[in-house]
Amino acid sequence: MIARTVIGAFAALLFCAPADADETAIEAGKALFSTHCTSCHGIGARGAAGPNLTDAATYHGNGFDDFFNVILNGVKDKPMEAWRERLTVAEIEQICAYLVHLQETNTNATEATNELGRYRM
Repeated sequence: MIARTVIGAFAALLFCAPADADETAIEAGKALFSTHCTSCHGIGARGAAGPNLTDAATYHGNGFDDFFNVILNGVKDKPMEAWRERLTVAEIEQICAYLVHLQETNTNATEATNELGRYRM
């Protein structure tokens, strides 16, 4: 009986830890985004000089790997520079977690779009 209780408690911890870790990463990413990214992408990533990052209307994708690649490597011939020398991989991952968390939260996007409904970059 004691073994089942211990195993059950351990299993519960295993299932809770990723959610807590995700929330921690999102909060850390939000802080990093506020420090490094809002000057171009606006508060809450809703767009400013840089594109809105809260919806699916992007040229470079809106998944974790897409955000990671753009932040790490930048976008050729665009103002988005590579951040590989300024942020750690862990920090970039935290920003990506925050951006993925924000997906589809901006229902009143006002940024200019092209004929495909994607934001100009």
